[in-house]
Amino acid sequence: MIFVWIAKLLRALSRLILLPRVAETAKVDPNVPCPVCGARSGELRCVERDLEVGAKNGVGRRATLCQHRCKRCGARFYEAPVARVNPRLVQPAIPRDDVERLEDAREALRPLGPNVVTS
Repeated sequence: MIFVWIAKLLRALSRLILLPRVAETAKVDPNVPCPVCGARSGELRCVERDLEVGAKNGVGRRATLCQHRCKRCGARFYEAPVARVNPRLVQPAIPRDDVERLEDAREALRPLGPNVVTS
């Protein structure tokens, strides 16, 4: 029984000494100020988007991003996810309302272009 107590004591001490992983504590704030109107009310959504075309070889790539959508003015802006993810690991969010359905349809109809590589 004493070994069980010692194991519990060591676990409790390790929580005090060791730092938690970033994915355990980091959160994306849905109420970050909108860059257009400054309102602090928004919604989060996981999306897959094209990144800027690379300067070296002219080949772009797709990435999974966190999309903020302002509830006041409707502006959309993107932020990097908390953990390192790729489109093979995390799938984009399913549309919840008509605005998201139209946005996904417009994105699906847009051509990727000759220099975009999906990773």
